[in-house]
Amino acid sequence: MSRAHDSERISPTAYYTSETWIRNGLSAECLQTSQGRRLWMLLQPFMMISRGWGGPTFEDFLLARHELLDFRLSQGIESGKVSHVIELASGLSARGIRFSQRYGGRLTYIETDLPAMTARKMKLLGARAENHHLVAVDVLRREGETSLDSLLRSIDAASGVAVVSEGLFNYFSRSQVVEFWANVSSILKRFRSGLYLTDLHVKEASGGFGWHFYRYLLSVFVRGGVYLDFESVEDVVASMRQAGFEAVDGFAPAQFGDVLPSCRAKGARIVRVFEAWLGLNGKRQFNTAF
Repeated sequence: MSRAHDSERISPTAYYTSETWIRNGLSAECLQTSQGRRLWMLLQPFMMISRGWGGPTFEDFLLARHELLDFRLSQGIESGKVSHVIELASGLSARGIRFSQRYGGRLTYIETDLPAMTARKMKLLGARAENHHLVAVDVLRREGETSLDSLLRSIDAASGVAVVSEGLFNYFSRSQVVEFWANVSSILKRFRSGLYLTDLHVKEASGGFGWHFYRYLLSVFVRGGVYLDFESVEDVVASMRQAGFEAVDGFAPAQFGDVLPSCRAKGARIVRVFEAWLGLNGKRQFNTAF
């Protein structure tokens, strides 16, 4: 299977997730699409079945991971250690709109995706804040014009840079994911401080018939395999450290249920969020205790 195909086949999820965020007040109406509305309506009967069996739903974990990533990213920015955010494969996420408006001139927010999605989003958004940019990047390309490496070479090494990926890496094999992490860590070492945030499904949180139903449905939805190659949070943490990150934490959404209501949803338990950083002699960039 070609790398191009690996990258392109997950695009339908961008429309569904955008519709979910819009319906829950986390997005902008300008990002609503007819594709998203159709997919959301099409999947509602299946979500009702899964919920009826006590299983997860797309909406539960999509909201939990989105808001938890927002929360941790905000912590990094407000600590003063992040001045630039690079969101990979951002699809139709409104995070760039919200964060560029919230933090104004103290933050540069750069969204990336494959060329077709980037062009589509530019058209939907129209005018943007001066600190909000959209750039075509292929996450699997190590070098060249559309690589992450090329994009980050334009940023001052004295900056603090955060790289965010959401809803991406269960569609790639373990070897591809680890290779990507190694690439990100090597790039972030150039900067004063580097933060990486991502979500991932792991086997230890995948029990029950509801999960297997969800995984099958998602495989059909994205027209390809859904990988579950990491055994546990500890497995992911160890792999990220081996890939070059100095310190790594893995979170279950339930840990943040007191501050983020979406993280209390039953379906939120099937996803984990990971936070890794570099710089300042490997010390944590901000407090992880709540």
